[in-house]
Amino acid sequence: MAYELIKEFNLLADRKRIIWLNVWSIIVFLSLLFIGAMYFAIIHISVDFLTILLFFVTFFVILIIHESIHGLFFKLFKPDVKVKFGFKNGVAYATSPGAIYSKDKFIVICLMPFILITLLLYSFYLSGVNGIFLYFLFAMHTGGCVGDFYFFYLLLKQKNSTHVEDTEQGFKLYKQ
Repeated sequence: MAYELIKEFNLLADRKRIIWLNVWSIIVFLSLLFIGAMYFAIIHISVDFLTILLFFVTFFVILIIHESIHGLFFKLFKPDVKVKFGFKNGVAYATSPGAIYSKDKFIVICLMPFILITLLLYSFYLSGVNGIFLYFLFAMHTGGCVGDFYFFYLLLKQKNSTHVEDTEQGFKLYKQ
């Protein structure tokens, strides 16, 4: 099958865009904290060092799970591809360079970490784990998903594209 290149996005090489995505990430995080403060009626929270340490360790584990979910879905849709993980310009990422996916499958790859981790955190909440702690994790993770949401936005915006090639810097859009 022949593919015609429509557009290429080299996001990891675009420092200005990375900065704006980080700004949006902070805005999303703070907005969710504000909403959560109203829901949980947070007036005063006493936090000790151990709770803060546990929060950051847990968030680091969530980050690893997040990127692993991307990797899992890369492999699920293309079992023979090589998946690479990395950290560049302040961004953790998973990639399967050179692999071409249908646009729908790439959207699933982009959104699954947000969906699955949100469901996991919510299930912990339903089982009685501290809601405020989980909500902080949810807010931080959702803010961290801004890059995935941006990829999703770019994919939806390019209506005539049918396939996506993952690259180490971003992705390429093709039509078939």
